[in-house]
Amino acid sequence: SLVHKAGHPFMLHGSAGSGKSAILTDFLSCLDPEQMVSAKLYLTGSTRPRDLQSALAVLLEHKSGRLYAPKGTKRVTFFVDDLHL
Repeated sequence: SLVHKAGHPFMLHGSAGSGKSAILTDFLSCLDPEQMVSAKLYLTGSTRPRDLQSALAVLLEHKSGRLYAPKGTKRVTFFVDDLHL
């Protein structure tokens, strides 16, 4: 929660079945919807860059140049699940 409030990205890792997704899903459900929007993204080996861009574009709007931001004055949090590096 403190890392999120400070605006820093973070990665939660652990063995399969340890509850990582459940913890983050619970955390996202506690966020104030008036101030924050969130989305879960599932990335696999077959995910193409275009697929990721389309998923991000649902919650973001083009501001100028290469700048994209959440709609209105809200902040956005993306939960990327199953990131295969």
